[in-house]
Formats: sequence, C-alpha cells, structure tokens
Amino acid sequence: MKKSYYLNIAISITLAALLLTGCEQNAAQKASTQPTSAITSPASTNNKAESEINYTEKLKSEGYSTKDIESAQSYVSRIVLQLNEIETFRGINTEPAGIGSENTDDSSKYSELLSKIDEQKAVYYLVKLNSDFNSIEDALNEYLLALQSDLDIDTYFKSKEKYNEAKNKKISGTNSDEFITVSDIEEKAIKTLQNVNNSRNNSNQTVPGINNPNQNPAPDVINPQPNIPSVEIPRPIDPSQEIRDKLGPQQ
Repeated sequence: MKKSYYLNIAISITLAALLLTGCEQNAAQKASTQPTSAITSPASTNNKAESEINYTEKLKSEGYSTKDIESAQSYVSRIVLQLNEIETFRGINTEPAGIGSENTDDSSKYSELLSKIDEQKAVYYLVKLNSDFNSIEDALNEYLLALQSDLDIDTYFKSKEKYNEAKNKKISGTNSDEFITVSDIEEKAIKTLQNVNNSRNNSNQTVPGINNPNQNPAPDVINPQPNIPSVEIPRPIDPSQEIRDKLGPQQ
C-alpha cells in the first residue's frame, strides 16, 4: 500500500511538471509571434519625406502659375546642360602652353557646382526668388551663390535680414570672381565647344569620335555599304502632246 501510494505521488508530480513545461513553451511561442513595433530613425524619415516632395505641385499650391514654373524649368535645364557639356569635354585645350596667361583649367570648379545642383530644388527656389530680383538670371545667380558659399537659401524666405547677414559673413574678404555665375557658365560652355571644334584640326590631340567621325574604330572590320537601287523617275505627260496623239497625224 505504501509503495503504491508513493508511486501515485511520483506520477502526479511528473504529470504536473510536464503540464507546466508545456504551458511555458506555448507562452514563449505566443510571445515570439507577437508583432514588434518598428523603430524608424528621424533622419531616415526626413530623407524619405524630402525625396518624395513634388516641388512642382508645391509651387502650384503656393499660388505660382504653370507658365512661371515651366519657364524656370527650361532655364535651369539649359544651364545644367551647359554644365554637363563643360564636364564632358573638360581638359580639352588647344592653346599652346606658354602663350597668354597662366593657361589653367578651372573646369573642376564647374564640375563641383554641377554636383551640388538638384534640378527640382533649383526650379523651386528660382521661381520663388524671381519675384524679388530684376531678372531670372539674377535669381539663379543668387541660388548658385548660396550653393557655392554653403548658405541656407531657406533662410532667405524666413528672414531676409538674417540671410543677408550670413551672406556678408560668408563672402567678406572673398573675391567676387571666385563665385561662378550664369554668365560664367555660358562663356565657359562656348569656349569648351570651340576647343572641341579646334581639336579636330589639332594633330597633337586626339578626341575619340570628334576629330574624325567617319573613322572606323576597328580598322579590320569592313563596314558594308548597302546598294541603293536605281529608281526611274516618271516624266509628267504633256496634255497637248496627248491630244495630238489621239487626233492622229495632221494632214
């Protein structure tokens, strides 16, 4: 009797331990399947929000006309295109060394400026600045100056006084010629294209695809030319001759 009593107690303890272990495992599984809240850093949220801004729609919501926006887009695109031309053909120089001034290439400054320009933002600020400046060129010059001197252009629209104070501190003691303007970009682009054209006749400098556009890049490869079939062009019928033919020969 005592043996069976102790045996029953042992069995009861074992069953209780198994039940407790199963409950703990189920609780752990349920806890692991519960969704966890994602933690998003403020920096990543701000960057994503900024990248999703539609500056065109933002300008329209602020009351600017479609005509003003399209004019600014066209103007910015032209300047960016010229900067890309300077970047593409940088280093091409047909002037002999030692002639004229120092003969230095400042294309790197234009490349650096190009890397700082966001076309959508440039259009946005150009439209907003244009109302305060004499021309669209002056407005873009102000934006380019802000980029080159690390000025926060948004300060201009919050407090022009604070912006001008910061601007004066940034450019004080600096030669104004050091900052690239729209006029500088246009002149540099023209000079770059002239150098490209001059390089065609310069035997000391080879520009692939520019010196001789008809040059075969692979000399051993024969480029077959298609045979152009001859086409007989019909002559117009002379109405008077047609009538004489129908009437037959005259007696």
